[in-house]
Amino acid sequence: MLRTRKILSQKMIGSIDDETVFREVCLDVSESLKVDLVSIWYCSDGGGGIECQCRYDALDGAFSKGQKLMKTDCQFYFETMVEYNCISAPDVHSHPATKELIEAYFKPNGILSLLDFILHEDFKPIGVICCENRRDHRYWNDNDKNYLRSLASLISHRFCTT
Repeated sequence: MLRTRKILSQKMIGSIDDETVFREVCLDVSESLKVDLVSIWYCSDGGGGIECQCRYDALDGAFSKGQKLMKTDCQFYFETMVEYNCISAPDVHSHPATKELIEAYFKPNGILSLLDFILHEDFKPIGVICCENRRDHRYWNDNDKNYLRSLASLISHRFCTT
């Protein structure tokens, strides 16, 4: 989390752009939790969905962005995120909150497991930080969850107040 703290400090004084912050956070999470994919999503379309601001693929070292998920396509996922602030799905094909995303998102991206935490600003959901595994099913332990929860809180507090 040191990389994230450093980059957010630079963001606070205005010496770094959003894309650099997102990339450094994704790298930090990927290295710390040893996950295949890390992405940061923010609400878009007037709250009708989320758009990927940065996605890091640790298997090929590539960054991408721009993918969208609409609430109308995965209503239960969004409701679960808002209600519980977290989704931990060792098997995305059998978890109730992720079933709506199987055909449109998980299968095309080869994703088997997911750990998501919501991002807040003034107690209002503004986005999601997402960890995903493609190589094998990942049983997220308490350390994984606590790390991502802390990081989501840090991002929400530091990034959203600038």
